[in-house]
Amino acid sequence: MLNLSKPIRYYLLISAAFLSVICLALYGTFDKQREENSKLFVIDEHDPLLPKAKALARKNIDTLFQLFPNNEKTYVRFSKKGKQREEHLWGLLTQLETDYVSLIPGEPGTESAEGKELQLPLDAVEDWMVQLPDSSIRGGYTVQLILKRQGEKGDTLAGEQLKFFKDTYF
Repeated sequence: MLNLSKPIRYYLLISAAFLSVICLALYGTFDKQREENSKLFVIDEHDPLLPKAKALARKNIDTLFQLFPNNEKTYVRFSKKGKQREEHLWGLLTQLETDYVSLIPGEPGTESAEGKELQLPLDAVEDWMVQLPDSSIRGGYTVQLILKRQGEKGDTLAGEQLKFFKDTYF
């Protein structure tokens, strides 16, 4: 076993937990096909708190503008018209302007985003999430809602995962 200092072990543990939380929380969140295969971390699009989560993200978008230039792990959630329905996706933010964003589609917590860069109007952003150097998370209001609902179903880990979020509203 590697002989790592306590701060490094703590950082690795927190980073691994963050990546696990985000990957699990977002896997299949708004995809009906995945919903049929897995009932984990699925949010009802008609959840009465979902509009509040999106409104909080929009209300606090100034925080995203403050944090983005100094943080590589910045993601935005956006909607895209699919063949049969509207899809809700995350993407790694590459550029943030007052009227548009550029991003590479990919799930938060993954090492690489896939696909070509997209440019969307700023008002297409439904949520945003920034991982800070101390592994805490700003934003992520829809993810917080997912974790809240999981906690209500008895998932004690969800409550622990919510502690990573600095902007806790649920």
